[in-house]
Amino acid sequence: MTAPRADQPSLGLLKALLLRWGLPAVVLLITLGSVAVSIVIAAGLTYLVFDGTMGLPAWVITIATPSLIAPVMTYLTLRLVLQLERARAELDHAVHHDPLTGLHNRRYFMQALQQQIQQAEATGASFAVAIIDVDNFKAINDRHGHLGGDEVLRHLVAQCREQLRASDVFARIGGEEFALLIRDADLEKAQQCAERFLHAAQARPVVMSQGPQPVTISIGLALFHQGMTHLDRVLRLADQALYAAKRNGKNRIEVGCCAAG
Repeated sequence: MTAPRADQPSLGLLKALLLRWGLPAVVLLITLGSVAVSIVIAAGLTYLVFDGTMGLPAWVITIATPSLIAPVMTYLTLRLVLQLERARAELDHAVHHDPLTGLHNRRYFMQALQQQIQQAEATGASFAVAIIDVDNFKAINDRHGHLGGDEVLRHLVAQCREQLRASDVFARIGGEEFALLIRDADLEKAQQCAERFLHAAQARPVVMSQGPQPVTISIGLALFHQGMTHLDRVLRLADQALYAAKRNGKNRIEVGCCAAG
């Protein structure tokens, strides 16, 4: 999640056209525009300066010059703009996504959570945060190696992604730890979402070379209360609930409770 950038409106429109229509179409459009502007200027000069006596050679030069120069200059300039925009998008994706699972990373999640807290304070909207941890992950790594552990994480993410709503934010925030921002949800809806994740994780074992590997998760759930002005309070509450889920046998959901503020 990034702050809006202060691009000039014309540059933003140019980038939008490039990304939607492609480089050749935009070059053609700008070339035709250059030719049209040249014709308009030449027509004005003909009547205002040359008293309508500008000859055919002058008209040919007027039309031919932008027709020859504009495509080359426009192509080179727009290709650079397009390359820079694609590089910026790739960098933005790398900064805010986890390379192993393709999920958002901790940085993105913290920004999204901070914005959600500010919105909730302003509008009174309710939301919840879930901290999710893979049970017995060290034993999985010991049995299958770190590559096997990576495969388990990718499998888990694929299973849980199917349970997401469009408004939810699912992120990997640590080695085998994930976080879920459940927007516009009371405690009942948040619990239902967490239950879907719990069931999805164990619905299908991971097929490994050494045999199928069952996967379960523990989830700590915290509902935002008015007065939780700092994201650390919400995360601490969810963390405490996660520790309770681990203590109480794993493969379960625990809800953190505290007074508002």
